[in-house]
Amino acid sequence: MCAEKPSGMDYVRAWISNWQESDDPFALKLWHVTRNYAKRVRTLSACCGNDGQVGC
Repeated sequence: MCAEKPSGMDYVRAWISNWQESDDPFALKLWHVTRNYAKRVRTLSACCGNDGQVGC
């Protein structure tokens, strides 16, 4: 997903898909979302680099 310029809907679909397919407990999912969004903000990037992980 990081190689091309995805649309906003692509991000939403990937986010929902990653959340639903993850077998992690709810608290760990929230941790991944927080960590991945923080990394995106810190690096001023649209991609956190953890494709397939919740929150990316």
